[in-house]
Amino acid sequence: MEWFSGNIPQAIQLAKERGSIFLVYVTGEDEDTKGMDKMWEDAEVSEMCKRDATVAIKIQGNSESCTFFSQIYPVVIIPSAYFIGNNGTPLEVIGGKVDADSFRQKVQNVLERNKSNEASPAQSSQQQHMSSAASSSAASQLPGTSAASSSRSDVAMAATSEEEEPQKKKSKPELDDRVERARELLEKKKALKAQEEFEKERLKEVERRKTGQSVQQLKQFQQEREILEVKEQLKKEKEEERKAREHIKLEIARDRAERNAKYQTEKSQKTEQQEAARKAKLVEQQRAAAEAGARRSETARIQFRLPDGSSVSNQFPSSERLQAAYEFVVQRMDCDVTLSTAYPRRTFTQSDMDATFVDLQLAPTAVLIVVPASGSLGNSSGGGGGGLLSLLFAPFMVIWNLIMSFFAPSPALTQNSNSSAGSSSSTSAAGGDRERQSATKRSRQEGNIRRMRNPDDDDDENATWNGNSTQQM
Repeated sequence: MEWFSGNIPQAIQLAKERGSIFLVYVTGEDEDTKGMDKMWEDAEVSEMCKRDATVAIKIQGNSESCTFFSQIYPVVIIPSAYFIGNNGTPLEVIGGKVDADSFRQKVQNVLERNKSNEASPAQSSQQQHMSSAASSSAASQLPGTSAASSSRSDVAMAATSEEEEPQKKKSKPELDDRVERARELLEKKKALKAQEEFEKERLKEVERRKTGQSVQQLKQFQQEREILEVKEQLKKEKEEERKAREHIKLEIARDRAERNAKYQTEKSQKTEQQEAARKAKLVEQQRAAAEAGARRSETARIQFRLPDGSSVSNQFPSSERLQAAYEFVVQRMDCDVTLSTAYPRRTFTQSDMDATFVDLQLAPTAVLIVVPASGSLGNSSGGGGGGLLSLLFAPFMVIWNLIMSFFAPSPALTQNSNSSAGSSSSTSAAGGDRERQSATKRSRQEGNIRRMRNPDDDDDENATWNGNSTQQM
């Protein structure tokens, strides 16, 4: 196939000069274009186009030439071929990929239709030329007749000029008939020509409407495609926005989970530390309590209330028998005695002497009331009413001594039961200390504050007793 190498205006000018068909082939880069390229290169198609002197040009669908061409002839599909006549009307449009036989047939039909259109105007112009010549000849021979006679004479002359010599010698009626037939023939030809012109105009209008519809459909298609693209873009943006929101929500949830996990971890660690500290403190308290209990359970601190109202304290091992306390009191008083408790009221007999302080519930502390035996009252010096008074005040003294043992316990007196002399001296010393304490205690009042001083107390044990004091034992 021979393709024109110039631009579209040059190809149009050449087609007008030749009076041939202007062929425009719009190509693309798809498989359909490749198939149509092979059909255009077919030898038979090339020969038909060359024989009719067709001016063919090939343009790309994405080029400026195609843009210029589509402004006049809308390009709806690629590949496509436009066969355009001399008057600019598309004779045929082949769009898309078609089979080889159908393609050849369409090309041949277009070329033949173009030939028939060229022959019809030439024949019409020849007939018009013959009619005008006949009319001119008749008018020159009969110049003096009327208008109607001139018209019939023109027609008659035109008819007789075409007849042979023998026919010119016929009679006048035959001439009139021939003139009438010639006039009818001219009228028919005029009517036919008018019909052809009307048909051409109608076809042009139909083609114009088709072209307008095609352009409108193309515009509508483009608008629908643009609307679809806008919808797709909006949908894509909404989807991206939704994904962004989901991502942000996931990030927020992840951050919350991390913070919650961190808080729970710190809380559990803090709880474990507090629990460990509490357990350690509890263990320490239990250990201290166990040690204190062990110390208390190992030693029995016994306070003896003597018949004269005085008291003597001594510590014994908790596992030692009550006999040791009895011997301690007997050595001090130098007489037989009876040991008892005020609360609960109980008098210990000889059978209780072999029981330990723990068994008798006298550990860790206890108060024993010492009463001389009935046979030893005469030997007891200074017994008198002191024993009776001791018995009366014994319960109160027990309670008082228990209270005072928690705040200001008196120092314990260590006594060896095997040394009676040491015991006596210790007892007398304790008695002398109490007398000295009673004699040396002083009460001094300064304003609303009363101070009680004991010379034997340490400086750390001195305290100021009033309602506002913050110093405690």
